[in-house]
Amino acid sequence: MFGLSRRNKRVEPDSQRIQGTGDFLMKPESSTKLNLRNGQKGYLGAQAIANRLPFSRITQLNLNSNQIGKQGAQAIANVLPQSKVIHLNLGRNRINHEGAQAIANALPFSQVTQLYLRFNQIGCLGAQAIANTLPQSQLTGLYLGFNQIGYEGAQAITNVLPQSKVTKLDLEGNQITMKESKQRILS
Repeated sequence: MFGLSRRNKRVEPDSQRIQGTGDFLMKPESSTKLNLRNGQKGYLGAQAIANRLPFSRITQLNLNSNQIGKQGAQAIANVLPQSKVIHLNLGRNRINHEGAQAIANALPFSQVTQLYLRFNQIGCLGAQAIANTLPQSQLTGLYLGFNQIGYEGAQAITNVLPQSKVTKLDLEGNQITMKESKQRILS
C-alpha cells in the first residue's frame, strides 16, 4: 500500500508481505480458498497474486478492501482465463470503469460463476462493459451494488439477463429510483 504516514512521509509497500502472499499460492498443500479481505495489498499485492494464480489451486479469491485499483483489477483479469477461480470478490477496491472493463473482457474465457464488485465506482460505463460480455460468461451471481451505475447501467445489465446464466443479481444502492424506472418503462 502506498500512502502517507503520520509525518507525511511516503510509505512503501511491505515487499515481504506481498511476496509471502505469492509464495503461499505456490504451496501444494494450499487451500482452494484465499481470503485476503482488508489486507491492504494494493495493486502490487494484486500483481504478486496474479503472477502465481494460474499455477495455484485457488477457486475462491477474496480481495475485498485491498485498494488494488484499476491496475490490480487488470492484473487479476489478465490471468483469470488461466486460473481455477470460480468465486471472485473484488469489492471495495476502487477499480472504476477501467478495472470493470478488464474483468468483463476476461469473463467469457474464465470459469468465474460468482462476481462481487460492490462499492467500486464502476459507473454506467463499467456496467455496460459487463453487460456486453455477460451472455458469453459463466456467471450465475453478479453483485454490483453501490457502483453509481444509474438507470442506464442497470438497463444494460437487465437487457441481457435473458441471454445469460445469471440467477442472482444485486444492483442495490445504484441511484435507481422507482419513479425513474416507472417513467422509463411506461414511455
